[in-house]
Amino acid sequence: MVNIFFGVFYLITVSQTEIMNDLTFITEVNPIYTNKGIEHDLSSFTFKQVSEIRLVSTGLVRIYQLYVSPQGPPSCNFTMTCSHFMTQSIRKYGIFHGILMTSDRLQRCIRAGRRYYPINPKTGRAIDYPVETYFLGNPKRYERKKE
Repeated sequence: MVNIFFGVFYLITVSQTEIMNDLTFITEVNPIYTNKGIEHDLSSFTFKQVSEIRLVSTGLVRIYQLYVSPQGPPSCNFTMTCSHFMTQSIRKYGIFHGILMTSDRLQRCIRAGRRYYPINPKTGRAIDYPVETYFLGNPKRYERKKE
């Protein structure tokens, strides 16, 4: 009887340790929960401004980040991953513009396109412009450079 008690206690202890290790790993790797130089402006989320569609879409991206993305090797070419880019663009510009901006980003996230972007020497990934650069209503997007 004592052996069964210690066996169950050991299994519970190991599973709790594994869960804590997994949670620690997720919070270290995932930029949404960490403060690795990325500032998240949560002040724009008030109860009146957040729609159900925006919550569902960012929730689906979050499920992808937690359960689907870790199953394979890291394949995004950019320092801010495409799923993080999608979350930021939906939060900042809404679902319609966010999906269009993410579609543009996913079409640029190919190995052949890396040569058009500067490479981060620490991560070896391409450095992309901020989310604001790709907003369709950005007037600076359409200005021509004076030479």
